[in-house]
Amino acid sequence: MKSRIINHSFFYIFIILSLTLFLNSCNSDDDDIEPEDTFLSLNNLTVWEEPKDSNPNVEYYIKFFNNLENVFEHYSYFSRDDCYYYQNLEDFSIEIYENSKEKLHFKITRSSNDPRYTIIQCTKINENIIIDFKEYFNTNLVTQSQYKLTQSSKNLEELKSCN
Repeated sequence: MKSRIINHSFFYIFIILSLTLFLNSCNSDDDDIEPEDTFLSLNNLTVWEEPKDSNPNVEYYIKFFNNLENVFEHYSYFSRDDCYYYQNLEDFSIEIYENSKEKLHFKITRSSNDPRYTIIQCTKINENIIIDFKEYFNTNLVTQSQYKLTQSSKNLEELKSCN
């Protein structure tokens, strides 16, 4: 009789443990997890422009992509040419340093043996994006520039290309 009670006790303990394990494995919160908000995900497919008052003879547009291999494309217009020069980053090697909610910081190079490289930092401040470009040869800073961009509704597909 005593052995029968022990067997029933083990049976109930086994059932309780099995149900607990089963319910815990089914109670996954993975479906509720939102992807992390990053600069690229939050600004995916948005277009930004340099205000016309900074230089009336030049127009500069950037379109961001949530793609770590091609983070943005840019269009530059010079009034003397009356067309837009287009460039994306597909032909470059990109090393991302930071892709947080407010900042994108990365390095671009053409090839591993090329001594030239550019470090770009895009920082979202209120309704603007500040872009800092630093171009290097080996480890020496060659040029540095900064652009303040505002969001644009410009349709970049309609631009007349020089390329």
